[in-house]
Amino acid sequence: MVSVAQTLCNDLPNCVVHAVSRYKDVVESNSFPEECYYFGKHKRAYLCIHSE
Repeated sequence: MVSVAQTLCNDLPNCVVHAVSRYKDVVESNSFPEECYYFGKHKRAYLCIHSE
């Protein structure tokens, strides 16, 4: 999971990548406009990506 977050961070300059184990209960809440962030559930993690 860490390697995926690091790869995404390297590939997406000026962005912050959060990766949280999907075994934890995650609720997404933020103040970004919808077109300015990504939140999704993948095989082993929830990912949230947004600008710095």
